[in-house]
Amino acid sequence: MASSSTSMRVSCGPVEDDLLSLQSIHVSQHVWNREEDRRLLARHAAPTRNGIDGIPHQIVPLIDQAEFGWIARLSYIKVSPGLLTTLVERWRPETEVHQLLPYARAWILRFIGGLLFPDRSSSYVSLRWLAFLGDFQTIKTYAWGAAVLGYLYRNLCTSTDYKTPSCGGFTLLLQLWAWERFPTILSSPFPPIPPASPIGLRWSNTATKISMSDDIKYYRKFFDRLTRKSIIWQPYPPLEQMPEDCTQGIRIWGSVIPLLSLCICEWHQPDRVMRQFGCQQPIPNPPITPAHVHALALRGKTDDDWSTVLSPALEHWANRYAYHFPATPPQVGLLGPNSEYMRWYRRKGKLYIDPDEVKDSIVVCV
Repeated sequence: MASSSTSMRVSCGPVEDDLLSLQSIHVSQHVWNREEDRRLLARHAAPTRNGIDGIPHQIVPLIDQAEFGWIARLSYIKVSPGLLTTLVERWRPETEVHQLLPYARAWILRFIGGLLFPDRSSSYVSLRWLAFLGDFQTIKTYAWGAAVLGYLYRNLCTSTDYKTPSCGGFTLLLQLWAWERFPTILSSPFPPIPPASPIGLRWSNTATKISMSDDIKYYRKFFDRLTRKSIIWQPYPPLEQMPEDCTQGIRIWGSVIPLLSLCICEWHQPDRVMRQFGCQQPIPNPPITPAHVHALALRGKTDDDWSTVLSPALEHWANRYAYHFPATPPQVGLLGPNSEYMRWYRRKGKLYIDPDEVKDSIVVCV
């Protein structure tokens, strides 16, 4: 899919609004109209002061057994409101021992309600999560990763409303995603990845001094001026260097599937971001955003049978291994501005958030 690297002038987009149909009510439109900046706050409970070291040592093995240990070790990293705000400006809702067991459950509930699935209270945890913590041996068998992503996607969609003051979900995951793929966003050097650990754990060392801005305008200009040299498409180490619990779901990494979290149903659509798998990116199929599912909420639905309401999505999930995107050739070299995909993207996408950055700008190879 390589093509000429000839530069060309562009507008902010979208030129055709059939894909980004919600642009008129999207927060980026308020930025483009030069309205006052909205500053998002990340919902979360007060973190443990020292991460895993702040948890009683007798309970740590049980938290590790339930596979929440990595979360405990990341729980005190600060989320930058400035970075969160500008990332949301680029999110598109259209395209989303037995005596110790009760104490271990209490800590897991803290991570669930305060970090992974925080709601507007940021300090209370719904008792509905206890249903998944009854049998300690089965806690790790649930698709927590899919549920966390689904909940985060829903909150990112909600936060694209200019009037929304805060963002729920595992926003730390979004920040780690940005740090790893856009390394020049930080002035701090990358710390090494601890052996046999998730890549995000490199940032959990309390001795690591993370120097990051909290200025919305800084991040907005950073992303509007981003060049190909500032992007790492595949930041992960070789699979053999990753812990087993991070690679168990490898068969569905490329599956187009629903992400279910209680009443929430969002869609994992890796066919739209195939560069992260080292593949050529064709023009993707229309996004999966069923309006009746995207708007589902628990409020006033005490008598609803969610297994019936979400039965099509549950059936799709049950057959998740069958929905992997078709393989494409490896992406070799640059994807030029005159390639088929980039011509499509310029028509359908919004290329700039800050109106001051569109002047004399060009599309370059990615």
